[in-house]
Amino acid sequence: MRNIFVFLFLAVYLGVSAQNNNYTAYINQPIGLASKVRLSIEKDINKNYSLLLNYTNFYGLVGGEQSYLELRRNYRKPNKSDFFVYSKMGAGNSFQTNTVYGIFGIGVGEKIYFDKGQRFSLVCVQGIKVCPNIIGNEDPDTASGGLRGLFYVIGPGSLIDLHFNFGFRLK
Repeated sequence: MRNIFVFLFLAVYLGVSAQNNNYTAYINQPIGLASKVRLSIEKDINKNYSLLLNYTNFYGLVGGEQSYLELRRNYRKPNKSDFFVYSKMGAGNSFQTNTVYGIFGIGVGEKIYFDKGQRFSLVCVQGIKVCPNIIGNEDPDTASGGLRGLFYVIGPGSLIDLHFNFGFRLK
């Protein structure tokens, strides 16, 4: 499955117009590291649109991994923040089962810059996503002992898409 996303990443990022070569790398904020590692790279297509490729590894009670491609429509502000709306599509799998699930989501976010050159940022994202099974009949939520359902509440399959990431513009 990773090979599919590597191919998708290369096809999209290398196929995008070279007129704007701004890239931003993101990692999740330190509190989030208690349950996952999220790495993302964003490429500006033009001043209004960007593409983001994400890989997240969840560990602990709700282990799994997911990767998705996100299209952002940016509304740039002249001050220290940008607003955007996004849609995402991708796939993931649970470490405990052979289940592959899809990822479909929409939402809004804000990128807050820490410096005048707009190289360092904090991105706050809130939206909704659904994660239906694609391959396999097993429920990817394998937690037990009263913890059943965490996959869909705080894990990879959560309906609420809420995260904060630190970013660094690579240009």
